[in-house]
Amino acid sequence: DTQATGTLPWLQWYGEKEYALHASWDSLTAFDRAHRGRISALEPQGDILDEFLKQQRNSQYEEPPTPCRKEEPEPSIETDGDSDFKIPVLPYGQHLVIDIKSTWGDRHYVGLNGIEIFSSTGEPVQISSITADPPDINILPAYGKDPRVVSNLIDGVNRTQDDMHVWLAPFTPGMTHSISIEFTHPCQVALIRIWNYNKSRIHSFRGVKDITMLLDTQCIFEGEIAKASGTLMGAPEHFGDTILFTMDEDILEAIFCLDETFDMDAENLCGFQPEEALRRPSTADSEGQDERPFTQAGLGAQDQVGLE
Repeated sequence: DTQATGTLPWLQWYGEKEYALHASWDSLTAFDRAHRGRISALEPQGDILDEFLKQQRNSQYEEPPTPCRKEEPEPSIETDGDSDFKIPVLPYGQHLVIDIKSTWGDRHYVGLNGIEIFSSTGEPVQISSITADPPDINILPAYGKDPRVVSNLIDGVNRTQDDMHVWLAPFTPGMTHSISIEFTHPCQVALIRIWNYNKSRIHSFRGVKDITMLLDTQCIFEGEIAKASGTLMGAPEHFGDTILFTMDEDILEAIFCLDETFDMDAENLCGFQPEEALRRPSTADSEGQDERPFTQAGLGAQDQVGLE
């Protein structure tokens, strides 16, 4: 009897514990059923180690590869333009096409401030003609005499926010946007400098981003052009990109001596008015609108009335 009396409390305690365990298990099962849809959406899909182990398990049931099976592709002489593109050295040609793939965010307009091209002699390349597709915003119904035409890109005025010296055209994602430049004579190209659209800090998003350059159908550049700062202060790299097609010191020195970009000293830079550099446009592109916003050219650096 004494032994039975001592055993009963233990059995009672064990039964209570087992009941609590079953209750907890039932609760977890009910929670799993009620929330499985939400939890499964949040569960991780596995990492690279899980994928490797899965492949190892599957390979145990697969037949071993035969000796004639080709495991890896053989190396090819031709390279893929997306990953292995290399800028050629001193490409030769006469017809340059700049294919614009995207802007820095503006969905309605694309623009540039200027284009400079230097040959292997160090001299600026003489240009006989320049065209664009689309040509400029004057093709839109609301325009007709806008000064932001493509010929402004080769007028030599590049560090500017003056509408008289920039190019602006309508941009439609997925459509063709290009600039074609014809040289007076064929030559070896040593340097191309792209001055991106620099109207203001906000409207600098109209500048080109991803481009491809073709010289007589040969791809000589494929990549991204830096966005302009939207001000008038800073080094050339703050306004776009300079693409070198040679590292020959003699050619680069000859270009440096003839490059008017580096003739602008600190006194000229300090002459720019801060209010012009930091001026905020009165109209900006709306994010949620598909309609192309109206853009109006200014009347020049000295007249602020009517600027964007």
